[in-house]
Amino acid sequence: MLKSKRKRKELFDTVLYTIPAIILVTMMMYIPFIMSGYYSLTRWNGIAKDAEFIGLDNFVTIFSKSKEFSSA
Repeated sequence: MLKSKRKRKELFDTVLYTIPAIILVTMMMYIPFIMSGYYSLTRWNGIAKDAEFIGLDNFVTIFSKSKEFSSA
């Protein structure tokens, strides 16, 4: 029974110390990654509250009309 309590305590401590790290990684890496994908599919100036969904038009514009990409 003593080992069982010790294992439960170790598991609890592991979870307790791991949760803040998971939250920080999610907030600092995954959320911005997902939001940048969303913003790349919209027409948004960075200030306005509403963003207009335009799909892949931003990418079409970059790869077809941009001199940097067409010269390569």
